[in-house]
Amino acid sequence: MHVELSQSAKAIVDQQIASGDFDTPDDVVEQAIGFFAVHGPGSLVCIDPQTGEEISPITLAAIIQEGLDDESAGRIRPLDVADIKQRGRDRLAGRTRSQ
Repeated sequence: MHVELSQSAKAIVDQQIASGDFDTPDDVVEQAIGFFAVHGPGSLVCIDPQTGEEISPITLAAIIQEGLDDESAGRIRPLDVADIKQRGRDRLAGRTRSQ
């Protein structure tokens, strides 16, 4: 069987393989189909962490694709924890004891 995936679905499959959870695209698809076989395709619920509201898997895929596009376009920079800590220390050092 040959299946064509959208670019956003391909990105999700690639992300799952890159995470190390799966070895091949076939593994990802088989796991998803197994999930749907047990739980039904309507059972997948995604919660928006900012609003707490339920969002559809299609909306989630679009959000993921937007992030991947941002990364490809260079609009995302790596998280620098040391820099964040230093900026916090600098802000605290600038406060007076009465604040």
